[in-house]
Amino acid sequence: MNLNFCAAVLRIKRLCCNLKLKSAYALQLEGKIKSPVASAIWKPWGPNKCKFFLWLLLQNRIWTADRLLLREWPNSYFCPLCRRNLETAFHMVAECTYSKQVWNATSAWANCTSLSPDNWNEGNDLQTWFKLLTAGQTQQRGLQTLVLLVIWSLWRERNRRIFQLEELPPSRFISFLRDDVRTWVLAGAKHLDSLVAHIFEE
Repeated sequence: MNLNFCAAVLRIKRLCCNLKLKSAYALQLEGKIKSPVASAIWKPWGPNKCKFFLWLLLQNRIWTADRLLLREWPNSYFCPLCRRNLETAFHMVAECTYSKQVWNATSAWANCTSLSPDNWNEGNDLQTWFKLLTAGQTQQRGLQTLVLLVIWSLWRERNRRIFQLEELPPSRFISFLRDDVRTWVLAGAKHLDSLVAHIFEE
């Protein structure tokens, strides 16, 4: 074997050993634009599947009726929660009358006006709406966890209606959501506990 070739291989090995994973990752992402909502998705406490779903939702990559229509795939067209409008990701979590009832209850639990649909601006896109829900709040991490849970629960209710043909009225849904909040708190969501612990004292 050629000695120059062996020396070159040894030099490359030494360089690779000194290269840290973090710096390689930073080099790969150099020049990319960071998502404005990334930390609000990945930092709060919650199961990874919920965080991944939220990330897809905020990129408008979940299979709602509007996206299924574009591909000419079978769909129900109307929102399964309210049965009034074309189902879009934004409609499902922010504009739907069913979702608004849930957000009103959640706003009361957290004593946070930014969660109340009455305080939302019309015409926001998903990412702007999501940022405004928790921006500038004192218990931001707990609020982000609560928002994650509410959005995940709405998605599960939507899927229950489509695939299992079972519906929960808003009052029962909110009761089950409250149980899910307690479950997440018991599982380790300490910031969520400090935000809504008072609702379990009633």
